[in-house]
Amino acid sequence: MSSLLVIKKTKLAVILAGCLISFPTYLHSQTNWKKITQIKNYASDRIGKVAPKTYDITQTEKGLLYFANEYGLLAFDGTDWNILLQPNNRSHISSLLSLGPRTYIGGNNEIGFAQKNKFEQIYYQSLNDLLPNDCIDFSQIWGIYEIHNHIYFCTNTVFIKLDVEENSITCITNPLGARSAIKINNTLYFVDHSNTIQKLENDQIQQVFAYNEFATYNVKQILPYADQSLLILTQKNGGFILKNNTLFPWFQNDNPMSLKNINISKAILLDNDIYCIGTTNSGVLFYNKQGRFLQKLDRTNKLLSNTIIDLYVDQSKNLWITLDGSISYVELRSPFYTLSEDEGIFGSTYDVKNYNDNLYIATSDGVYFTNWNSPDIREKFKKLTGVEGQVWNLTQNDNDLLIGAHNGSYQIHDSEIHLISGVEGGWNFITIPEQPHLLLQGTYTGLYIYEKVNELWKVRNHIEGFEDTAREISFENKNIIWISQGYKGIYRLQLSDDYSSVENIKLYDQNDGLPSNLFNCLLETGSKQLFGTQLGVYEHDKKSDSIVLNNKYTGILTNHHLVRYLKRVSRNKDLFIQGYDRDDDIGVIEFGPTGNYDIQHVPFQRLKTKLIPAFEKVIAFENGDLGFTSKNGLIVYNKDVQINYDAMFTTLLKHVKIKDSIVYGNVEDYVKQIQQDTIVKPIPFTKNQLSFSFTAPFYEDPNSVEYQVYLEGLDENWSDWTSKSQKEYNFLPSGDYTFKVRARNIYGKIGEETLYKFTISPPWYLSTSMYLVYLSLLILGVYSILRIKNEQKRRGIEKLKIAHQREIELQKVKFEEKRLKEKNDKIKKDNKLLKENLEVRNKELASSAMQMVQVENELSQLKKNLDEIYVVSEGENRKKLRKIIKSVEDQIKGDNNWKHFETHFNQIHDNSLDRLRETYPDLNHREIRLCAYLKLNLSSKEIAPLMGISYRGIESLRFRIRKKMNLDTTTNLTDYITRF
Repeated sequence: MSSLLVIKKTKLAVILAGCLISFPTYLHSQTNWKKITQIKNYASDRIGKVAPKTYDITQTEKGLLYFANEYGLLAFDGTDWNILLQPNNRSHISSLLSLGPRTYIGGNNEIGFAQKNKFEQIYYQSLNDLLPNDCIDFSQIWGIYEIHNHIYFCTNTVFIKLDVEENSITCITNPLGARSAIKINNTLYFVDHSNTIQKLENDQIQQVFAYNEFATYNVKQILPYADQSLLILTQKNGGFILKNNTLFPWFQNDNPMSLKNINISKAILLDNDIYCIGTTNSGVLFYNKQGRFLQKLDRTNKLLSNTIIDLYVDQSKNLWITLDGSISYVELRSPFYTLSEDEGIFGSTYDVKNYNDNLYIATSDGVYFTNWNSPDIREKFKKLTGVEGQVWNLTQNDNDLLIGAHNGSYQIHDSEIHLISGVEGGWNFITIPEQPHLLLQGTYTGLYIYEKVNELWKVRNHIEGFEDTAREISFENKNIIWISQGYKGIYRLQLSDDYSSVENIKLYDQNDGLPSNLFNCLLETGSKQLFGTQLGVYEHDKKSDSIVLNNKYTGILTNHHLVRYLKRVSRNKDLFIQGYDRDDDIGVIEFGPTGNYDIQHVPFQRLKTKLIPAFEKVIAFENGDLGFTSKNGLIVYNKDVQINYDAMFTTLLKHVKIKDSIVYGNVEDYVKQIQQDTIVKPIPFTKNQLSFSFTAPFYEDPNSVEYQVYLEGLDENWSDWTSKSQKEYNFLPSGDYTFKVRARNIYGKIGEETLYKFTISPPWYLSTSMYLVYLSLLILGVYSILRIKNEQKRRGIEKLKIAHQREIELQKVKFEEKRLKEKNDKIKKDNKLLKENLEVRNKELASSAMQMVQVENELSQLKKNLDEIYVVSEGENRKKLRKIIKSVEDQIKGDNNWKHFETHFNQIHDNSLDRLRETYPDLNHREIRLCAYLKLNLSSKEIAPLMGISYRGIESLRFRIRKKMNLDTTTNLTDYITRF
């Protein structure tokens, strides 16, 4: 008992030592985690005719995504979902692995691969015929891995190894079974049914770790952790680190989301040392390497289900999730994340301020706030009580936060909210230069002055003389302000010294230099007041008192775009937004020390269509991140996320159709129509209706992908960019063509182009054959004319030649008739002689046969007489008689006479008896003899004495012959043998 206690204490000490060793790392290794918000869900009704469950995911070398669906191989190219094929045994696909041009497939007792032919049609090739007899029945394939150019299909009882080069299969049996695996450094680690961790290395199964504690735990996943160590995830019992053959707990003690009581279905390690764990009851969980919980995705905040089936990281390092009844795409590498309804924010956002370590967001539904020590947000936003409806503006003044809303204006002071004005439509609050105790506010109905009284701001007065809306205001000096009016132009107001009235007002419009009265705005770029217009950036020229182009920004942003927003976001950086809604051009201008500049458009194209035109607000956080107000929540740009925006992607030609027939690309009936060479070469002119459909597997924002096409042989240049993924051509002239297509993603990166060559034959009346006909007709016409001219001259000569030729031919015919008649007579004479000769020889054979019978009869009678004499004889005479009788018997029994007969018979009848034996080997000697007599056209009565049997015996013998020859009742035996 004491020894057992010592062992337990020793194990506990080892575990505690491991915890203490790892604890400092846990404290000081906090992951710079940014909340995942860029998620797109595909419910089964959006995917199409597929089964609810999708098991495995892989990606081809061209970027297509394949999913193992119960109905078959499901493909997604960014826009369309399609079931491409099924295994030969029609079982649902459970595992996939794309490698080179092949996609290996595992199902229920089925392995194989899918590959595309030269017509871009995918087909399935089963590998079951390569299986050795000892592993034909292997049930379900639950994993496929590649190690050293060998493919391993994993089952519960055996590892099936495919040698790709040799196209051969060997099986590695595993008596203890396997249920999950992972490839680490070209070694396959797996868990057997006894919870022992094993590895498959050099096709040998070796034990890695077996611990009694796992007997009560259910090991679900093995993941790499660090050098020479593994992370072991168990069912409902948390995680452990296996290092130096010792287990240490994976720290989760202070986690709001522990792995205790969690059903794990799949887990993967992301490339930033983040563990992504799928569950069957709690969605997807993210942990850093130290086991600290980071985020949860489930049906309450992003996903459509809590049941996770599979996780997969694609070539762009983004995450795909198969769930029960849906598929989700998660942008792990997005530099943007959105704070919206899932984080407690409702409505479109219009302003944002970081105030007293809290982030306040003005929305169409009020004001929301949360603690914001850093953008690594964890708590949900709360709604500010006391402010309802549309909020336009948030302004920080000293220690106060001012709120401009549709229903009035508010102030937050000492964590309490106060209504400071009931005037509707508080657009903004502006500090008056040299007057820190006063504020200017623009509203729906003019301008108001606020004054601070007992720490609270109060409306002091309404500025008389301006009753228009004043959403954007900027001070030129303490008495002159600029106000943009979106539908009239730009106002310049001179205020009285006491700010009670407007002393002078001027509206600048098209007559004063603005390119248009519409969509003009004030820009925030520093000391100089600039204006955004439909044709670039303008400024006020004091000498001419007019609005003129600004040279600095015109050279940067050009002068043919609507400039909506321009703001200094750091010491040397300006953020700009230009273009109309759905055509946003967003970027950052970085100025160099010598006046040079660089424009960064990437990755701000992702904000296209998401901002509210003319109501954009941007906040620069202390760490350099940017926050953008938008149509849905606050969009935060994380400057630290580095992505290869220049990563190449491929443009794929999906289908080429001639009228309604697919001649290139996958067909709908992948069983019957696959691998059919339906391409008409060249394309007949009558079928000159071509349709091309294409796609680019770019998944970050597939709806923003644009395409250019170029038909070499018709077009002079590439077409304009368009989102249409189809191009049709009708009535093309005959000739050779090359169709080219390329795609451009949201970042402006142009992918690899693809091409398709084809030829259209000319119409029938312009074909080469018809040109030959035309030439022939021309030659024939010339020839006819010449012939007509010479016809009369040649007519007489031709008649004489024809007459002479006819006479010669007539003589030849008569001579030939005479010769044929003589030949025919000779043949008839020869045939008659042959027939007579045959009849004579047949009679001779018949006579010979009868003589043979007669001789045999006489010999039989002689033997009979000798037998009588032998009975009465004695002595030496008796012995001599015995020899004579024996000689007579030999003559009677011998077959020399028949052999002589048969030899003569075969000579006369072309070896018919030998051929008869070869054809019917079952015929015996008597039956062959009867056939010979029938060939001589002898009747049964004539044959009976020859064979020494009765007429009835002959008929019985004939019946047996007919049976052996398998003759039906309608065939005459004698005729058959005669013709044989």
